[in-house]
Amino acid sequence: MKNKMALTFALKNIRSQRESHIPYILSSSLIFAIVYTMVSLTKNEYVLTRHAMLVQLIGMGLIVVLILGFIFLAYGNKFIMKRRNKEFALYGILGLEKKHISKIIFFEFIINTLLIGVLSFLMGHLFGRVSYLGLGKIMDFGLDLSGYPFYAENLIFTFLAILIFSFVLYLFNVIRISKQTPIELLNYEKTGEKEPKSKFIFALLGLAFLGTGYYIALTAKGTIMSFSYFFIAVILVMIGL
Repeated sequence: MKNKMALTFALKNIRSQRESHIPYILSSSLIFAIVYTMVSLTKNEYVLTRHAMLVQLIGMGLIVVLILGFIFLAYGNKFIMKRRNKEFALYGILGLEKKHISKIIFFEFIINTLLIGVLSFLMGHLFGRVSYLGLGKIMDFGLDLSGYPFYAENLIFTFLAILIFSFVLYLFNVIRISKQTPIELLNYEKTGEKEPKSKFIFALLGLAFLGTGYYIALTAKGTIMSFSYFFIAVILVMIGL
């Protein structure tokens, strides 16, 4: 299959599946817009010179947003791919090889990544400007938008995060499709989620992480150190869940 044909299939698929693709793209863009906003604030000269502690807090929050964002995108991607099993099965029945299907998914990955990147930048820069002015209002310090310039490294960081997350999900999709036959893809939607084989062990680990996280959150004392402990507690609770 030539690249032009694969691109045509990818564009057609995105249009035909727009009821699921559009919400996924918009929600992904919103997540990475938040990422862009948080990164831009940590690089802002006013925030760096006057609110060094705030930079540390935003940096911790950024890690939490990235983790939650990946989990959310993984579930969204799984939902979309499950609805497309019949489509991929039909491709196989019509004679398309797995490498051809992978090429179509690759072009879909490129298109979605570019769309999410553009929307994330536009929304993120707008959110960042509003957040910057809001910070000045809260601190009772007059600020104007000239103190919130555009930095290319903020855009690069956000786009790299989008690219890495999307590429990991693309690999998951390709591996899953390559391991299943068209018949298995047709029947996949009828099968329920399989329980993990070691669910008792996972349950114990989850309880351990949850208990440790809540214990740290409840026993942390102090000011600066308490934020660090609270951040660790949040990560542990997320892993436990």
